[in-house]
Amino acid sequence: METQGIRQRVSQLFLSRPCQRDISSEISLKTAGRHKQLRQKNVRSQTTSDTSTQMTKTGCWVSDRQDKVIIPGQYVTADEKFSYMLKQVIVLQSYFRRWKAQKYVNSIRQDHIRRIEWEKKEEERKRKEKERRLKVEYQRRMQPLTKEDFDLVY
Repeated sequence: METQGIRQRVSQLFLSRPCQRDISSEISLKTAGRHKQLRQKNVRSQTTSDTSTQMTKTGCWVSDRQDKVIIPGQYVTADEKFSYMLKQVIVLQSYFRRWKAQKYVNSIRQDHIRRIEWEKKEEERKRKEKERRLKVEYQRRMQPLTKEDFDLVY
């Protein structure tokens, strides 16, 4: 009986492909200042075959405990998937437009509130300024001090 693969002479590790190599025995030395760090690599290289299956046979037993049974679902055509994605895009766009509109309306509302507050403050400022001017003019008429005050009275 012919076996496929290679058994390494030193570690007796069985590799299924000739292109695999076991580099767990390779050790890298890293020098950091005075100390040397020994780090052992335990990484196997990827084979040229991306996927493969192995079956139970004489001399090789493969456990099927963790196998998962996959049940096919409903078949979806490309048109159905496209229409579903289009509906989802429309929903997403509507949410985005709603958020954008709410943001715009809130900014307009804040501008309006600031404008009303500014107008109230401006009206109050003008009223106080008028009161101050009338008070100063009243003082000038009742108790004249300068020549202009006397001219104002007479």
